[in-house]
Amino acid sequence: MAACGLRGEITNLNSKFDDLSTKFDDFIYKGSDDRDFIKQSFVDAVSDLKKEMSSCVKELKSDTVDCNKSIRRVETSTDDHQAIYINKKKYILVKFNSTLIRDNIMDEYFKTIKTQPLMASDFVTDQKIPSSLLKKRVFLNEHYSPMAGKLNALCLKLRQNKIISKYKLINAEKPFAILTLPDNMIIERDAVCSQLP
Repeated sequence: MAACGLRGEITNLNSKFDDLSTKFDDFIYKGSDDRDFIKQSFVDAVSDLKKEMSSCVKELKSDTVDCNKSIRRVETSTDDHQAIYINKKKYILVKFNSTLIRDNIMDEYFKTIKTQPLMASDFVTDQKIPSSLLKKRVFLNEHYSPMAGKLNALCLKLRQNKIISKYKLINAEKPFAILTLPDNMIIERDAVCSQLP
């Protein structure tokens, strides 16, 4: 009697297994259409995102070129390496392939702002931007490379310790500093720390 009950249980389990297998196969075949739809939705979303990013990059490059032209007539269309919004689109970060171009723009900017502040309306021509934003001032900040940052920190310490009276940091491919000693002698040193006074 026990063997008959066991056979019945095995038959019952086999029946449940076949039932589950059929349901699983139905789910796989039915889900195939759903997966294709989801996959196509992802492909479309990625395509739309790429188009939007491409459009934003073109706008940023255009704004950067216009800004640079208003500061100095420097052709930068091939010299900007990267242009992105940062800090919730409050700022634009522009990286250049050439430090010479960057240095020229920064030099001209600092000469220009003494006589006339740079305004957004000087280089932004988009009609969608509110006029209140066009009246805002534009500020350019230069960020030092790690080597130039260390040289700047070292020069600050030298000035605080009154070893030098002033300095000017030239942030080029190989940064260097023009140091004015307390006796008004001017020397030029690069980022090799052992050469500094």
